[in-house]
Amino acid sequence: MNEIIKNLKSDEKIIAIIRKYFLSLFKDILFSLFLFVLSFTSLYFILQIQNNEVFKNVSLVLFAFCLLLAIFFAVKTFFIWTFDSLIVTNYRIFDITQNSIFDKKVTEINLRDIKSISFTKDGIIKTLFNFGDLKIETENSTTNLEITNIKDPFDIQQLINERKEKLIQAEGQKGKFDNLSEEELIGLAYKLKEKIGSERLNNIFKN
Repeated sequence: MNEIIKNLKSDEKIIAIIRKYFLSLFKDILFSLFLFVLSFTSLYFILQIQNNEVFKNVSLVLFAFCLLLAIFFAVKTFFIWTFDSLIVTNYRIFDITQNSIFDKKVTEINLRDIKSISFTKDGIIKTLFNFGDLKIETENSTTNLEITNIKDPFDIQQLINERKEKLIQAEGQKGKFDNLSEEELIGLAYKLKEKIGSERLNNIFKN
């Protein structure tokens, strides 16, 4: 994520960072808790055993193994959840797919290249808690995105559509000024001067 932030354009800013909904990680969280419970259950047997050294040593090894595995799995789950995200800027979308700690894929598309955005919410859980999958199709159909298990997919769909419309409008306005002649631009400058005053106009150009 840091490399994306560092390579943003000078006038590009992050609008939203979307991560998976925490309920989609329920199985991973439950498995981490199970390992923690198992490790401390082993610790309980260690404290109870006084005479049987072999069983005590086996329980100690099991405790250490389960505890380390639980910590590793919990850290891994949190790491993947943190970095597996969708970044929306005023120009582009970055889809960061973090499959594991050392396995990452970053896909970039321009907002203007988006053809359609759709979302699905299948099942009772996703419908009740309002999370689902988002599919983004591009004009050339070579780079399509599918983001799974995000909260409020309809709101994300509307956000991306709004940013696309604003970008197209801004580029259209910029194109209008590019087509103006020098005389037309000077005339426009005089009109601005009459409208907002010369002092404010000078301050705008200074900034």
